[in-house]
Amino acid sequence: MFGRSEGTHKHGPIMPKSSTQRGSKLGLTMVRLILAQLVHCFEWKLLNGISPHELDMSEKFGSSVPRANHLIVVPNYRIVKH
Repeated sequence: MFGRSEGTHKHGPIMPKSSTQRGSKLGLTMVRLILAQLVHCFEWKLLNGISPHELDMSEKFGSSVPRANHLIVVPNYRIVKH
């Protein structure tokens, strides 16, 4: 259907390479901005008062090495409106 390889057409690629590179840079910038806002605007506490030394940091086997147990935290809004 697409020709020789997936993502291409007989007249060329479906999406120009430059547009996909710009999109990935924009996406990475947005993820960084959102993460920075979450870190800045909230105080994060572990559930049930667990100390950081008591966290189970074991991992599952896989291509991305996910944590065996989910990290559960409670956000507390720390920016005060005047």
